[in-house]
Amino acid sequence: MDDARKRRYIEALREMQRSPLNSIEAEVASSRGLSSEERGKRLVAVCRAAWAVLRSRPDFRQAVAYQDPLPADFAAKWSALVARRRAQHRDADGSC
Repeated sequence: MDDARKRRYIEALREMQRSPLNSIEAEVASSRGLSSEERGKRLVAVCRAAWAVLRSRPDFRQAVAYQDPLPADFAAKWSALVARRRAQHRDADGSC
């Protein structure tokens, strides 16, 4: 990385540190006001780029097949959420 590029990068990091909200706003400004179709096109482009990166990896198949293991407490939390949702539906429509 050349010196000018390093300076710009460091300054961008400092600006983000000073005001994360301003940094985020600047980053997403070009997306504001896009139509659903335009946002969809951007999403497709990002997905294609991600697949291109994955295809360039020597461990492509393993990278694509990988799934993060579920936390040990996942089943209990999921059951609690399902029970809560069912209770809300019962309360909302008066059925059992």
